[in-house]
Amino acid sequence: MLVRALRRDTVEVPSGRYPTVVVRPSIRARGIFAEGGQAELWISDDADRVLVQMKSKFAGFSLSLLLVEFRPGAP
Repeated sequence: MLVRALRRDTVEVPSGRYPTVVVRPSIRARGIFAEGGQAELWISDDADRVLVQMKSKFAGFSLSLLLVEFRPGAP
């Protein structure tokens, strides 16, 4: 797997506003992270490194995931 850091960004999702690092994963396989697809992950730019948002396009479909709730220290 190859992960490229693209940029820093601040995003607002249902759980709040987060400074993030945007990365693009690429895997030699089929699916949402495949080389032919496009995916970007927004990971919180803090010690928690929480996945805040994900957007992917593959096989003619789009998928967006947004963080709805985050409770630090929760199992």
